[in-house]
Amino acid sequence: MPFEEFGNGFTPPPKSPILAESTEPPPLDLRLMPLDTALEETSPFTDILATWNRPRRGTDLPLWSDFDFIDFKGWHSRIKVSVFPDDGPDPKFRIMGESWRIVTLGNVAGFRFSEIRPRLYHHQLREHFAALREQRMIGLTSGSIAGVARDFMSIDVLELPYTLDRQTVGGLIHCLHIQRQDLTGDT
Repeated sequence: MPFEEFGNGFTPPPKSPILAESTEPPPLDLRLMPLDTALEETSPFTDILATWNRPRRGTDLPLWSDFDFIDFKGWHSRIKVSVFPDDGPDPKFRIMGESWRIVTLGNVAGFRFSEIRPRLYHHQLREHFAALREQRMIGLTSGSIAGVARDFMSIDVLELPYTLDRQTVGGLIHCLHIQRQDLTGDT
């Protein structure tokens, strides 16, 4: 199913959903890795990695059109799909699963990362997204959510690049894993 069928022409609401951020975003663990390392070190993501890897040809990244909605069975609520609409490293979110909406307290489809979490983007993720595009590797982001009323949650996000033309990274499939938290304060 071509990417364009997933929302080409979507017009976001006029106001950006800037979500309340802490003064300084908490430091995140940002990693780039090749597929073999990702398969060894990201056990909650083994099945989605296999789905992403299946249509690849050698070392090529998969095309977005290589995937169909059913390919993401079991992951629909935990994925968000972004595109890079220009040469910059600021992804624009197009599709967002329900678990992502709960974690981020809203629907950010139609907005760029920098419009939603400007401090976090400029302090940490701008360079990370740029490296993902340039090096064509898999990303793994881990840590607490940078936001008021969500900083108690720890998440892992696997970022799987895809192409629209087999040459440049056209976007990312962001896969969510929520780490279990003890909300009682007991250790």
